[in-house]
Amino acid sequence: MPNEKCIVELQRCIDEAKLRHSEGRTAKLWLLFMKFVSIVRMFIRAERTGNWQLHLKASHDMLPFFAAAGHNNYTKCCRLYLQDAQKLCSCLSGFTEGPFAVRRNAELFWSGTWSDMVIEQCLMRAGKTAGGLINITHKEGAKTVWLSAAHIIAQYSDGLRQLTDTYTGTWSHQHREIKPTRVKKDSEDMQKMLSFLQTHNPFTPTTDNVLVNIATGVVASDQVNVDGALIVGRKIHDSITNKTFSQVSLKRKEQAVTFAVAKKALHIDSGVKLHISSSELSQRLLAVASCSQQPDPTIYYTEKLHTVYLKLYKPKL
Repeated sequence: MPNEKCIVELQRCIDEAKLRHSEGRTAKLWLLFMKFVSIVRMFIRAERTGNWQLHLKASHDMLPFFAAAGHNNYTKCCRLYLQDAQKLCSCLSGFTEGPFAVRRNAELFWSGTWSDMVIEQCLMRAGKTAGGLINITHKEGAKTVWLSAAHIIAQYSDGLRQLTDTYTGTWSHQHREIKPTRVKKDSEDMQKMLSFLQTHNPFTPTTDNVLVNIATGVVASDQVNVDGALIVGRKIHDSITNKTFSQVSLKRKEQAVTFAVAKKALHIDSGVKLHISSSELSQRLLAVASCSQQPDPTIYYTEKLHTVYLKLYKPKL
């Protein structure tokens, strides 16, 4: 069909543009960030619409990022969850048609909600608001009775609303996110982001191929490998293949190294080993330049950021 050909051609153009701009490390990091955001959007769409296959696809694509970021419990449990979910598909055919997501209003398409969010928004809220359990008693016996009867009370309450044709709250088929105020706010935020990226373009080609923080201009050290987080995460998952859940042991040194944890060690005159970060060095240089009596304070920025002037790290400073 013509529309399908247009979509294929558009995807081809996007892939070619990504390939052209993926040569630099900074560009690779931003393309990786865009991929991660697309996975999160896919996951939200799967839950809101009740798309089981899309839910599994999004969960699977998250695995390398969990491992690279050091979220060890998510890395192990999500992998086990996907294995169990594949078996569940063959046992419950109707489960894949949307019941895995909780729907408090079946008339709305984009109304699926995560089970833990429903617990917070319904059960926990009912217990903590006026007339709830928390405001009445804290006895364990009363908690058990209240929790056991909560779903029955909700059915009676819903039945009385239908009988009397009275409902609390308001809702419509139009999602609140597409109301004029929300659309205007989203448009303003997008313009701010575009304005920032126009002056701090991460896809500007460089000759030295270094990883740069486009907001601060700090250059990452060689040990920072966050731009290869996807590869790092896949290596971690390859290393735990064919192991039981209890045998999996994830080490911090195997995770991706970011700007925040990349540190350098200095030896000052007192023999103390001092750890600093590149961002701290940049801030100290800025402080010295602003307080200096030199007519041209830019002299402090003539050296590369990784060249450390030890007098900046005297204990008295």
